[in-house]
Amino acid sequence: MNDEKIAKWQAVVDTSPDDELARFTLARAFFDAGRLEAACEHFEEALRLKPDWMMAWILLGRGRMDLDDGVAARAALTKARVLAEAQGHEDPILEINELLEELMEAEA
Repeated sequence: MNDEKIAKWQAVVDTSPDDELARFTLARAFFDAGRLEAACEHFEEALRLKPDWMMAWILLGRGRMDLDDGVAARAALTKARVLAEAQGHEDPILEINELLEELMEAEA
């Protein structure tokens, strides 16, 4: 299932590389398949195209956490929290705070 979804969205990205929704969807498919490096690369590209995409920042942060890149994870999650606060999203703020706390505990 994941391979089919990846192939489908990779074809869309190949055709329309500046389609931020296609990029995000491909990144999410890679993320769900556990292919975190590829996921993070595509989340970063989606964010280059749409830098205020809070959910992409959260998922990038989670991916970087899982790849043991605490510096990049903290940067992404901090950006996500700023956006969540500015956009008035309360539940994501709770999730982001939990992830940042988890990150701090892992670094201790």
